[in-house]
Amino acid sequence: MLGAFEGEELIGLCGVSELENRTVLLTQMYVKSRCQGAGVGMALINAARHTAAEKHQARVLQLDVYLHNLAAKHRYEKAGFQVTGQTADELIMALSLS
Repeated sequence: MLGAFEGEELIGLCGVSELENRTVLLTQMYVKSRCQGAGVGMALINAARHTAAEKHQARVLQLDVYLHNLAAKHRYEKAGFQVTGQTADELIMALSLS
């Protein structure tokens, strides 16, 4: 897990877990509502990108986002993620790290 802090208060977090084929999965992205829009989510994505590339030598950072969560999809696209697939209720998005 990666955390974002304001002083000693945890204001955001996300998980990273290694998959196959040099791919890392970004999971459980959460930012406290009062901190949304302040760059916390982007800082967490950047930390996940760095962790994936440096610690796991990954080539791809992947995530799933619910189909109805258009705001999150847009933010991930702003960070460089592209839709690579879809399940019944989620989009699969990926960011190339190479």
